[in-house]
Amino acid sequence: MRSSALAGVLFACTGCSYVLPFDDDFSDGKTTHDEPCAFSFEAETRFPTAGYTQDVAIADFDDDSQLDLVVAMFDPDADATGPEILLGNGKGEFESWHQLSKFTLIARSVATADINGDKRADIAVSYQNVDPSESAGSFDTELGDGTGDLDSGQIFTVPQAGDIALGDFNGDGRNDAAVIATESVDQVADEKLYVFMNQSDGSLGMPTIYDKNELDNTMNAITAGDVNLDGRMDLAVSHWGSSSIHVMLGAADGPSYPRAVEPAAYARHAVATSARRVPDIAA
Repeated sequence: MRSSALAGVLFACTGCSYVLPFDDDFSDGKTTHDEPCAFSFEAETRFPTAGYTQDVAIADFDDDSQLDLVVAMFDPDADATGPEILLGNGKGEFESWHQLSKFTLIARSVATADINGDKRADIAVSYQNVDPSESAGSFDTELGDGTGDLDSGQIFTVPQAGDIALGDFNGDGRNDAAVIATESVDQVADEKLYVFMNQSDGSLGMPTIYDKNELDNTMNAITAGDVNLDGRMDLAVSHWGSSSIHVMLGAADGPSYPRAVEPAAYARHAVATSARRVPDIAA
């Protein structure tokens, strides 16, 4: 089992977010364990959110060098949904600071990176319709201002937008975006991958759309990492109902045609991780 020296694991749950810190700091210099891991989790600390949480990401949104949280939130009682920022104090404690509401849709996934090139953390949020048989949805960017607040960015129509990955796919120094979309055609799900390349002005351009048939079966999760060490972020896409994961290598004009990698029976989520310099993929 390969484990890197992490400060803790962050979970999103119904109505709250909580952190489980590690109490093994790997002070012996080892970053791998051949035997079952000796570390354990401390009791979780729960932090209230404005509604049910669907996804969570970590970044410094108020430029105080302390990591903060952003969750994709849905409040069914208020019929409100969107990103909510919880500011951290550097001691593992978080307090709700800022939230945006978007009605009629449900915030599904959230990711963070510097999208507009101002050296501040921005966020990308995907939204889905309450009724999965409907194709309504959107992919939005919200721009961090360095105080913990968010300014409106761009809104793209993306049917039933789902999992998000952000990264520099073409090596131009600007972060791009990829999001999984699901259209309902005659009540049959038709998944596509939308890839948005960053433009010279820091905005995202119109998407390149990869059809499900190009990527082999149902897409349900995506992650980014430089798997071939060429300085460009690559994409790994997992599929439900297919014993494969596809890797799309970053290229000068964006991610290239996908290649299948090691079988992963009924993969449900893709994660790029490694204790070494070369990222591995876990599904």
